[in-house]
Amino acid sequence: MDGHVDEESEPDTPRCCAEADGFGLHAGTALPAYDREGVEHLLRYMCRPPVALDRLERLPDGRLLYHLKKRWRDGTDSVVFEPLEFLERLAALVPAPRFNMIRYSGVLAPAASWRDRLAPCVESM
Repeated sequence: MDGHVDEESEPDTPRCCAEADGFGLHAGTALPAYDREGVEHLLRYMCRPPVALDRLERLPDGRLLYHLKKRWRDGTDSVVFEPLEFLERLAALVPAPRFNMIRYSGVLAPAASWRDRLAPCVESM
């Protein structure tokens, strides 16, 4: 232990990001100091529940009826679930920890030869 930190032990997340217990926080989004409308929009987005509770209904037999926002092509406007089945479907939507959901292609892809010329450096943000 000579005080040298090798590359493998350094975190691979940019300074504006943090990870803990499988959750990630990206703080690269910035709002101007007096953008009250932007702050309200961001807070409304963050406070949204994962399921629109006004479209979820418990049936007398204990099953759950979820009213769809838009009717499917076949005319279906609601779906019925057993409670555990509903939870299984919700859990399936949660991505695995450290799974990158954003994909870039073309000149914005990570290995693109022109990327350095077009995309700003993370440290400059």
